[in-house]
Amino acid sequence: WSSDVCSSDLTSTQARYIINGVLSTGETNKNNLEKITQASASWLTYDFVQGKWKVVVNRALSVGELASVVTYDDDSILGEVTVNATNLEDLYNSIEIEFPSREIRDQNDYYRAEIAAEDRNDLEPDNSLNLRYDLINNGIHAQRLGLIELVQSRVDKTIQFKTTYKGLQTSAGD
Repeated sequence: WSSDVCSSDLTSTQARYIINGVLSTGETNKNNLEKITQASASWLTYDFVQGKWKVVVNRALSVGELASVVTYDDDSILGEVTVNATNLEDLYNSIEIEFPSREIRDQNDYYRAEIAAEDRNDLEPDNSLNLRYDLINNGIHAQRLGLIELVQSRVDKTIQFKTTYKGLQTSAGD
């Protein structure tokens, strides 16, 4: 990994996620909620079982949560299982994040990082992920979210299969 930050000092610590910015009342509630969840390593999803919107935190599961995950087996999978990884040309290997920094009076600041050449796949083309976080105002927070996005973009897998009615009760993270 290599990274650089324009003016922010990333050597201090802070609370994991602090939302700090302005939301527009002219935006829809959903757009504002998506900005908040994006700035806190989460996503917004609709839970069809409960009939409500909910926030899913993008994090590793605890040991207790792993013990209660939903599992599928030959009795609940109907037909073939397809596993797809991210295409080589769609892998991100660098990131640039723009955010209004409190250290420079809310002027735009940047955090940049890239995957080292030896950690890339053979023939992997350069592909940069560019993000703007309106509700983040410091480099530590921008770095944390950016590295989560960069690493996760490289480990995504999509598994598709048809299931019995058991699948109706399953939500993301189950």
